[in-house]
Amino acid sequence: MNRIRGRLVVTAAVACWLAPGGALAQPPEADAALEEEPVEAIPDPMEERLRRLEEQDRAQQEELSRALGRVDELEEALRAAEAAEAEEAAAEEDEPEVPAPPSGPTVRPLASLFTRLEHREGYAALGAGNPGCFPGANDGDCIRYRAGAGLAIGDLRVSDDVVAAVRFLPQVAGFWSFGAPPTSGGVLHPSLDLYEGSLILRIGTAVQVDVGRIVLNYGDQMVIGSLRWHPAGRSFDGARMRIQPEADGFWVDLFWTMLNEGGAGGFGNADAYFYGAYAALGPLLGGGAQLDAYALGRQRNDRVDAMGGQLQWDLLVHVGGRFRHRIEIVDLRFEGGIQLGRNGGPVGVDPSAILAGHLDGEVGLNLADDLVRIGAHGFFASGDDPTTAEVEAYDQLFPTAHAFLGLSDVMGARTNVAGGALHVLGKPIPELRLGLDVFVFARPETGGLDAYAGTEGDVNVIWLPGAGLRVRGLYALYLPNQGFWSTTSDPVHYIEVELGYELQ
Repeated sequence: MNRIRGRLVVTAAVACWLAPGGALAQPPEADAALEEEPVEAIPDPMEERLRRLEEQDRAQQEELSRALGRVDELEEALRAAEAAEAEEAAAEEDEPEVPAPPSGPTVRPLASLFTRLEHREGYAALGAGNPGCFPGANDGDCIRYRAGAGLAIGDLRVSDDVVAAVRFLPQVAGFWSFGAPPTSGGVLHPSLDLYEGSLILRIGTAVQVDVGRIVLNYGDQMVIGSLRWHPAGRSFDGARMRIQPEADGFWVDLFWTMLNEGGAGGFGNADAYFYGAYAALGPLLGGGAQLDAYALGRQRNDRVDAMGGQLQWDLLVHVGGRFRHRIEIVDLRFEGGIQLGRNGGPVGVDPSAILAGHLDGEVGLNLADDLVRIGAHGFFASGDDPTTAEVEAYDQLFPTAHAFLGLSDVMGARTNVAGGALHVLGKPIPELRLGLDVFVFARPETGGLDAYAGTEGDVNVIWLPGAGLRVRGLYALYLPNQGFWSTTSDPVHYIEVELGYELQ
């Protein structure tokens, strides 16, 4: 606007001086006055007229020079204004964008609902545990459910630099069973419990603190995850602080949670804690790469075991990293960690050192404009060598192992396991996911049995019609190696059909 205004001024000035009615134009009255002068007052009329015309021309030249000088001044002022505007625009680009202050409290609903039919067959004969409705090696049918509804209240201004928010999500989770004892038609119903309940403080533009019952989800949930496949899910009681200097930049989380309050016996007696630091450093690399580094600790203080014996404190320290990136049609995923520490035994017995670890990696090809993905996956988690004093069995901590070691859950937790998998994912339409996974499992420490444990194939179908709805069905077939299981080679079958809804 300033540039346009300046040029209009210049144009108007020049037009004003050069216009027929302007200062540079000769008024018609002047010629008339000259024509009306008496003849006797002019000795030579032609010379006098030429003299006057020359004087008028000199006056016009002087006025024109002054006008052109004014034009130069205006153009110089225009150039100075444009330079000032450019400097101001550059300064605005360099300044960090300050978010507008919240206008007032906002309320957003939260919901997590599903009902799921589960059918298991062959677990009991194999002697394999399962996370079914009845713990242990049980076959049969049941229907799980979860019903959670709550609120997220945000933009609660505490001060100029502190804005608060609240998350509150109670839920009921359980199952109906057609086995013994039956729950369908009965009065055995679970009580209402709290899944999330936290106060969130945003301090300035770089720090956020969550306090209360919080959800911890990191990376691919291989070490820490919310386990939302499970009916109840997983959450922690504690506090977390996130430091993120720039929006969409790298961040670091520091958290502390209490796993168990020991109760009587003095401060900290029999308590158990889980704490750590988790850093997402991918934005420092650029190019969409994800790079995480973390250090975690699980501490259990002096306590009494189930038989009444006194146990010494122990501490497990997990140091790990994760990398994920895509280059053209190839995507890469890698995660690994090492565990150190001390495993406290009975009082009077020297504690054992902990030395364990795990590796997990996958390479995928994304074909047909990302409608098809084929991935090759390898994994390893150490087992305990009974001939050594150290504890080498990897502790999986708080993951979602169900997503990485077969949907039948026959292999159980991520410890003393190795193998590979082939993953095929197809998306014939945007709302539909068709998955086929084939696993081969082995146990590094076998205790004299065959190392090869079995093979599993999973077929997974997910339909996402929109608005948070999902319909999912899967079939898992596990083919055991009798040389490892020492029971049967009959296959294990698992079927699941789920209808769910999420609003987060």
